[in-house]
Amino acid sequence: MPDESVVIRPASPADVSDIARLSEPFAADGLLIVRSSAQFRHRIEDYLVTVRGSRVLGCVGLTRLGSDVLLYNLCVAAELQGQGIGSRMVAHADTLASHDGCRSLLAASRHAGRWFLRHGFTRIERHDVPPAWSALLPPGRLSQLYRRPVAPSAGPPAFTSTRQGAERS
Repeated sequence: MPDESVVIRPASPADVSDIARLSEPFAADGLLIVRSSAQFRHRIEDYLVTVRGSRVLGCVGLTRLGSDVLLYNLCVAAELQGQGIGSRMVAHADTLASHDGCRSLLAASRHAGRWFLRHGFTRIERHDVPPAWSALLPPGRLSQLYRRPVAPSAGPPAFTSTRQGAERS
């Protein structure tokens, strides 16, 4: 049963420093792309955060690419991994994408490929990547690429990102 004190919500400018602090160790290990606080601030409308009280436990950026939604900068505090926080964020992203009429979630990862496979993603090759996503993939990064069909919509949209595609994955 999910912890009811854990909430997923759209990020606000007040969350920028927490997102940057949460992402930094993963970027330092080469698992996430290095982003500055200014870059997070510029794209804050893309982000969801998972919080308990005032503590940010995890985050994910979502950007629409045509009929797909790209998940990027997905991370959970290291000491909280394995508790379902990342799973809840992906499920939430799926619901939002479904409400917006999208057909699939996309993700790139240099880590935890098995995690994505356990969550319904399948690995895809670079030549099968939609052109809008291909343009965002950093050359030489060698990430594994994943796609997951979005579940059918069961209600009205809860959140719609106004941006389309300007963030590297």
